[in-house]
Amino acid sequence: MNPGKLNKRIDIITHEEFENELGQTTKGIKSFKSVRANVRSVSRSEKQAESKNDQTNYTVTIRYLKDIDTTMCIMYEGRRLEIVQIININEENKFLEIMAVYKG
Repeated sequence: MNPGKLNKRIDIITHEEFENELGQTTKGIKSFKSVRANVRSVSRSEKQAESKNDQTNYTVTIRYLKDIDTTMCIMYEGRRLEIVQIININEENKFLEIMAVYKG
């Protein structure tokens, strides 16, 4: 992977529990890391395109991050992408390929 192709900015967010002013525990999101990425939408088959499914699949390539998991999400151009799978390319700990889904 050519690092020059990491031409988009994404934010990786995580779900956390916070304590508010009243001492109550509430759930919210927190930015985990802001990184450069290569974002590609995956083409759908004709059969999927005919269905009324408003789901778009993305492949996101980033530099290796140690603590990323599938409970996190990606914010890209105002869209929230749910992480489905994380692949360590060639097990080299250099790049990660993330399969994500946008449900619009």
